[in-house]
Amino acid sequence: MKLYTRIMTFVAVAGLILGAYTASLYSQATVSDARHYVLVGVVDPNGFAVNLAALEKSLVGASAPTIDSYSTAVVDCAAAINQVLVAAPGAGKSIWVYGFTGYANVAGTITFQDANDTALSGTIPLAAHGAFVLQPSGNFSQAWIKCTTNKALELDCATCTLDGIITYAVVTD
Repeated sequence: MKLYTRIMTFVAVAGLILGAYTASLYSQATVSDARHYVLVGVVDPNGFAVNLAALEKSLVGASAPTIDSYSTAVVDCAAAINQVLVAAPGAGKSIWVYGFTGYANVAGTITFQDANDTALSGTIPLAAHGAFVLQPSGNFSQAWIKCTTNKALELDCATCTLDGIITYAVVTD
């Protein structure tokens, strides 16, 4: 089935935004391989086809994780340490973070860590009314943050409070 369309803005796989195209393509698109949700093969303006096999591998990756659940949670952290964002998932499972947005009320710093206080990020400075964003990752094998097996994901907030949302998965190790 061929679609003649203007490919622009977003590609979605299983409801997850992969990213924005920086320019729109006027071209011929072919719907391909429905078992991979929404994969659209694009012929670029020069007539060269996008390699869907390579695209498929970039979405799945070498690890091909087993995702038990995919969810979002509210972030509502006071100016304190060891604040649990996502509870420990249980034996043989870990937390993978795919997206995060947080807004600070005053200038301060945040640090992601696991339940053992193992740093999962550096210290991130935030300005008053500033924001920190990990743009959603559409590649399930390439999470922004991966916790150690059966460890909670925590956040330390120094000086500021932080409100936002986190997108994460519980993955079988």
